[in-house]
Amino acid sequence: MKKLSGLLFIFLAIVAFTTNAIELNLLSQKRFFLRFEKKGQYVETDKFDGETALCLVFNCQEAPWADLSLDLTKQHLIEKFDSAKILVRAFLPEDGNVRDVCLRLIDNDGEVFQYRKSVAKLNGWQNLVYEISDSSKPYNSCWSGKVKNKVLDFPIKILGFAVDYKIREGNGYVGLANIKVYCTPSNDKK
Repeated sequence: MKKLSGLLFIFLAIVAFTTNAIELNLLSQKRFFLRFEKKGQYVETDKFDGETALCLVFNCQEAPWADLSLDLTKQHLIEKFDSAKILVRAFLPEDGNVRDVCLRLIDNDGEVFQYRKSVAKLNGWQNLVYEISDSSKPYNSCWSGKVKNKVLDFPIKILGFAVDYKIREGNGYVGLANIKVYCTPSNDKK
């Protein structure tokens, strides 16, 4: 497993030198928006295995999923790309109730794209990798926006996260540390 992690690190280092890279430290975010705040969801800072991260806490009985939106005014725009890898550093509890961690992007027209990553069998610190292509449909769902064309209209931003549960009972949490975006710039100047 350590060898696989080392190879992933080397690959990402190579990617970082050949692509545009953006890093978003979630601890630097001052404002968050919780869709189900009145249903037992909140954000706090906590330490997991010695590493500090945001902790999204949720009540699985009260809300159908956990929902965390970031402050869009404090983010870099992600310009047009052919492909991108978005890495989310997340802590998943060993006995947790987390089934999926969904990354949400919002495009220039306000359309939201959700990318689902199954994490039910993972625990501890993980680098969740979301692969995104300008020309394919890797998203699991999309909604909203002035123009609902199901196409990423650039520039885009990271809207936030949703967490789906294994079962709708008890409490749960997930730690979120940072996001790194590696883009292969587009040759298309449109």
